[in-house]
Amino acid sequence: MTTVTSVAQTPPAGLLDDALRALEPTFRLDNLVALSADRALYHGWDRVLKRHVSIRVHLAAEAPGRAWFMRETETLAQLDHPAIRHVYAAGEVATFAYRTANWIEGESLADALRRGPRPIPQCMSLIRDLLAALEHAHARGIIMRRIVPSTLMINTGGQGVITDLRYSNWCLPYLPPMETDDPTAARTRIPPASFPRASCARRFPPPSSASSSVRCRRGPRAGTTRRRRCSRTS
Repeated sequence: MTTVTSVAQTPPAGLLDDALRALEPTFRLDNLVALSADRALYHGWDRVLKRHVSIRVHLAAEAPGRAWFMRETETLAQLDHPAIRHVYAAGEVATFAYRTANWIEGESLADALRRGPRPIPQCMSLIRDLLAALEHAHARGIIMRRIVPSTLMINTGGQGVITDLRYSNWCLPYLPPMETDDPTAARTRIPPASFPRASCARRFPPPSSASSSVRCRRGPRAGTTRRRRCSRTS
């Protein structure tokens, strides 16, 4: 079973027990998989749907990340593709917000790469999975913007599954202020409009300022050959 992610900050003592009690009537939380300051990921059992699920719980009701968490849940729910994690249910109970999704048997790409490079056929198959997922999301106006090995899962069949849409274009307006270790630095959030946009236009270097230039003119076509006459001026 996946071990709990080690992080610098952990929730206050007793908060996880409160979350367990709040969710217990509907879900059985079997194993804590990952933990951060305001989020916890469990492998659990849905008592209503009678199946294993992943349960992501947002712990801090007053934290600015709550709206971010809910917006990511809405974004995931708009997509229905085998290479993107499916959301089954979501809601708020007591002071906690949660969402359940399909439990993925497998490992992250980061864990797989620690064992060494993957064979080229597997890489090509993974790329096809990701491109199909991106095409599905783009058709619905969702730009993922970021896919990292730690949140890209590889299931037991070798298929890639995207699990993290926190930095998609739909979620950017809800991005909380950036945390920093520098107490003198301002906690600011970069507005979506300030992110660079990709351009398809080709950029050419400016004309050379040298005194020497080359001027070419093409002569008339003769059969299938093309002649070029050039003259150099100073």
